[in-house]
Amino acid sequence: MATADTIIKVKDGTLSMTVLGETVEFKVFDALSQPSITLDTCFSIDVVDHEVSSKIVQEKSNDALEAVLTQEEEDLFESEFQEVMAALEVFQPYPPSFRPPLEPLASSSTKLEPSIITPPTLELKPLPNHIKYAYLGANETLPVIIAASLTSHEEDSLIEVLKEHKTALGWTIADIKGISPSMCMH
Repeated sequence: MATADTIIKVKDGTLSMTVLGETVEFKVFDALSQPSITLDTCFSIDVVDHEVSSKIVQEKSNDALEAVLTQEEEDLFESEFQEVMAALEVFQPYPPSFRPPLEPLASSSTKLEPSIITPPTLELKPLPNHIKYAYLGANETLPVIIAASLTSHEEDSLIEVLKEHKTALGWTIADIKGISPSMCMH
């Protein structure tokens, strides 16, 4: 379009386009006031586009199954279509009641105990200055993260409440109620 020069005159209702010295003028008001006799020619590009795309798919594809799945039935040669349809009919879908067999899980010989009974050894990472570790168990076990800005009284009160409800906290997967460790561990 870099070689084209287009002028649109809205008041006059004209559109003029000049390409390589040849000018075409389209009068919008005149075109809209007259019925189109050759309406089918306006849509001929749709037919051409469909035919070109189906031919490209047909020539690109050496696989008859792919051609059947990507084209309409009338676009295929009848013999190829019948051949592929016969091959597809051999493969019946699974019945609705089909379920693949389930394999039983291997029983685990190790019994995982809750962290309250056997506290895990955790690798604690350094924390930012606004938070810190507090411990609910003896010998710095069962760590929780609390705000560093708490007063001594607030910290003691929080630790007391957390100790009362420490069974609700989960340090390992064995601590989470309703989850079987044998189902989650690989």
